[in-house]
Amino acid sequence: MSIKLLFVDDDPAFGRAIKQRFKKETASGEYEIIFARSGEEALEHIERDEGHEIDLLLTDLKMPGAKIDGFQLIRTLAKKAIPLKTVVISAYGDMENYTQALRENVLLFITKPIEIMELKSLIEEALKKPESITTASTKVNFKTLSKLVNELPPKQKQQLIYNVIGSLKQEHLEQLQEQLPLKLQEQKEINQRKIDERNEMIARLRRGEIDPNTPLLDGHFIEERYIPADGKSFGPYYYLRWWEDGKLKTKYLGKHDPRKSESEATKQPPPEQES
Repeated sequence: MSIKLLFVDDDPAFGRAIKQRFKKETASGEYEIIFARSGEEALEHIERDEGHEIDLLLTDLKMPGAKIDGFQLIRTLAKKAIPLKTVVISAYGDMENYTQALRENVLLFITKPIEIMELKSLIEEALKKPESITTASTKVNFKTLSKLVNELPPKQKQQLIYNVIGSLKQEHLEQLQEQLPLKLQEQKEINQRKIDERNEMIARLRRGEIDPNTPLLDGHFIEERYIPADGKSFGPYYYLRWWEDGKLKTKYLGKHDPRKSESEATKQPPPEQES
């Protein structure tokens, strides 16, 4: 018996790619694939599926021309009590969409562009998963939870710690009381080393002392900007950029590319554009 998949996506190119990828599987009868260009079209297919033969729904989130988008489709199915395993395939892989997908009992969240040849193994993984997600599900494992927490803003992380501590048993609190002071001190030292390394790198970049072939600290890059003013374009100006606590940070380096020139490296920078 064929595995019936319902893909919901408003991009025709994505539909063509799926047809090409699963040409062999559909020809052999292993898969039966249905395409819908909107949530409302998908809902029609699902409501006609009285025998519940659709095994898996794979839906995009944002479909501008549709009356019903991906999340609205998922919620509509929940309200109608239609059990259907669901996977999200979306270009909008931000943390807000990711956490919302978990709340909506989505089994997998796949971010575009996807490795089309790996899609079959992901489909097989989703088909093996339970209908819904709980804290005991294989989906919500420690790695997933860590990823979610690490991408939270600092204040939310702090609030989460307080909330979790309030739910711990006495024996676990006693263990934390013994272990946390050392762990906190170690982490403070690690954070300070990172700050010192970045400050040293910024100073060397401004002095033109870093070889252009030398890689920057992990996750850091140099951006060249031109600033428009009074109908003219001024620059280039060079900035060090890096991600920290979920935000893109900026530090001004000077008017000359620190990777190419050592001249005028000691010029005073304009006001910092730190974010």
